[in-house]
Amino acid sequence: MSVYGDAMIESRYPIKKELYSEEDDRWFNGLDDVNLTAIKVIPQKAFYWDKTKNKFINMLEETLGTVTGETKDNFKKGKIEVE
Repeated sequence: MSVYGDAMIESRYPIKKELYSEEDDRWFNGLDDVNLTAIKVIPQKAFYWDKTKNKFINMLEETLGTVTGETKDNFKKGKIEVE
């Protein structure tokens, strides 16, 4: 999935507190870490790609395509409406 839009850095303490968990201590030194911020994204466009076949078949076809130089389009793709 790809999402395009406007992004902004959010550093207000209540927002960080809402999103922070103990697992984040691996990368940060608690909520007061100066390197801790959140990124708020207001999406404008979004697109997706989804495989149409199972992983094994996709892997075989991708390997064959690498050898032969021919590629198959094994993906459904589309645009997601963003409101």
